Amino acid sequence: MKKIVSKRQRKNITNMKEEQEIIKKCGKGNPFKVPEGYFEDFARNIMTQLPANDDTAVEEEPTITLWQRIKPLLYMAAMFVGMIVCVRVVLGTHFNNTTVGNAGNIAAVEYSLTDFDQMSDEELTFIVESTMMDNYDLYQYLTEID
Repeated sequence: MKKIVSKRQRKNITNMKEEQEIIKKCGKGNPFKVPEGYFEDFARNIMTQLPANDDTAVEEEPTITLWQRIKPLLYMAAMFVGMIVCVRVVLGTHFNNTTVGNAGNIAAVEYSLTDFDQMSDEELTFIVESTMMDNYDLYQYLTEID
């Protein structure tokens, strides 16, 4: 009866055969050898190759200048100024147009909330924008009958 062998098993068998052939040619011995007396003279050889130890050659600590001390603080201040400028550019126009520019509109809205016919388009636009209603909600609010 013939035995069925998968591709993986055949590959393993061929790898094992190749490995056995290599072992026959090279053997199982360690090919790396240390020269005789290498570790006996190792410490002495290393010590002779090192430079002489001068205790008189003490490194001085580098002096830190005033600029080196102030530089990080200056960079941090510049970063905060840049952030403030960016925020003012992005949000400044929006706040200036709605709060300061429409201060008179707020007073006009407060005196009468029911007289929409007498209000200008700018005042109505300000009311709609400040209530954050979409068109459908505004339509429902204006057409409600009490």
